[in-house]
Amino acid sequence: MKIFVTSVGSFLLGIAASALAAYLVWQEYYPNSTEVWTASSELTLGNGATIPGGTEFIVDKYMPEGFVRLSLYVNVEGEPLQRFRKRTESARLLKIPYWVDP
Repeated sequence: MKIFVTSVGSFLLGIAASALAAYLVWQEYYPNSTEVWTASSELTLGNGATIPGGTEFIVDKYMPEGFVRLSLYVNVEGEPLQRFRKRTESARLLKIPYWVDP
């Protein structure tokens, strides 16, 4: 009987520890709030593209090198879809960074 109680207790403790670990990981990758930055003036990127003032960005990650990675989502539908050249890269979670000129 003692072995059975110990086994069940260990099993339940393992479930509780796994649930706690899963919760902590979930909170790290899917936080309850999102930091949003709004450009106060026009931004010029390194490739010459401009982003108008008032554009909102989502903070993706604070980098240890001292910069912040922001996300901008662009929805495109209809005829403008034909203005894009499309390709497939063999990389997971690909990021193509553009730097804002000072």
